[in-house]
Amino acid sequence: MQEFFIASQGGGQLRCGLWTPEGAPRAVVQLIHGIAEHIGRYDDFANFLTAHGFAVAADDHMGHGGSVTDGLYGYFRGGWLAAVADEKALHDKLAADYPGIAAEAWYIDIMTANLVNPAVRSGFQVFLLPNLYGDIITDEAAQLQGGVGTAGSANIGDRYAMFEAVHGSAPRMIEAGLGAYADPSSLLRASEMMLRHIALPDEADRLARAMERATTGPDAVRITGDATGATTQALTDRILQELEAEG
Repeated sequence: MQEFFIASQGGGQLRCGLWTPEGAPRAVVQLIHGIAEHIGRYDDFANFLTAHGFAVAADDHMGHGGSVTDGLYGYFRGGWLAAVADEKALHDKLAADYPGIAAEAWYIDIMTANLVNPAVRSGFQVFLLPNLYGDIITDEAAQLQGGVGTAGSANIGDRYAMFEAVHGSAPRMIEAGLGAYADPSSLLRASEMMLRHIALPDEADRLARAMERATTGPDAVRITGDATGATTQALTDRILQELEAEG
């Protein structure tokens, strides 16, 4: 991590850190830590992102980590508005340092609106959001790519990780006698994410390609959740065929 300082909007100097990948970055991720934290806690995550081509920047809020200069831990000099202004100041610095990467600042309502705009969302690669905003954006994104039932999810901690269907199980389909028509895509997407997490990217890519071929094109296997579409077994068999064909 490269350490640098910028002036805080509430007075004093803000300690910042920058993690850079080899070569030109795909994008720049700005991390914002929580209360009673500091950017050092995110070193492993930042290194993971740089290994995948992203540059990462973050700051210790005033009263936190290396930005404490007066012994007042946990104190936002200038209040929370100054803390927000500090994040915008770092954002503006990153935009100036990386002129080849588009940088904009939006409120959550504009973010959700832009996600349904094909011309704008084509430029998105990754979202890092707090819990509520993350729930809103991921549900919207899931609907755009085929429905909540076709998206995978991951819960990743310091030691353990859990991968599951984003919507959970489908008890209502079982109760309605439609269990044979449940879409396995969500679990398979979660499996793809798990493979990447355990450093098996080639296997993850194979699974992703097989699912793409099985569910797109004129001979795609289409699941509707009822007898008007294909069964779970039919899609599973087709994906297995695609995996075997690729070798």
